[in-house]
Amino acid sequence: NKDAWRDDMRLMLRQAGAGGQPTVFLFMDSQIMEESFLEDISNILNTGEIPNLFPSEDIEGLTDAVKQIARDNGRDLNRDSLFSFFVERCRIFLHIVLCMSPIGAALRTRLRKFPALVNCCTIDWFSAWPAQALQSVAKYFLDDVQMEDSMRSAVVDVCEFMHRSVQDMCPRFDREMRMSVYVTPTSYLELITTFKTLI
Repeated sequence: NKDAWRDDMRLMLRQAGAGGQPTVFLFMDSQIMEESFLEDISNILNTGEIPNLFPSEDIEGLTDAVKQIARDNGRDLNRDSLFSFFVERCRIFLHIVLCMSPIGAALRTRLRKFPALVNCCTIDWFSAWPAQALQSVAKYFLDDVQMEDSMRSAVVDVCEFMHRSVQDMCPRFDREMRMSVYVTPTSYLELITTFKTLI
């Protein structure tokens, strides 16, 4: 809910800004319960803070926490300058990693609504994995399963074959059925997990 979200945001920003701890916030599109979550992330990306997140008494604690570091850096020690220094430290120590699927209209809509998701981020677009990557990933995830090496090798081959076969069928399915189906690396990981469960 929104209250828990806001509590998490306060904790994260305190950790980064006041504590000076390198912090990574990993947020997946499946975790978006309310669009206001993206508004908060957009604000952090744009300005380093979420407006009105901290009550006045919390701001006093945050400015006190950074006062000595600010003094050591020759900064002005009035409340506004200290809070600006806190926000600056948030921007330095906090890294936000957003994982979003390009499938469907949701991403396009969100990018239009929150341009900071494009303007203030580096976009890493992951293409389909080559055969060697599919093999390596399957070997890695199946390494702890009790089976003969020849069987493991066969299961790895089957996982790769199934994934690539479905991937190759997607355009045909779209043409004939007028339905888009997407086969992603996540789909492959789910396939391997299912195999592990069934073995």
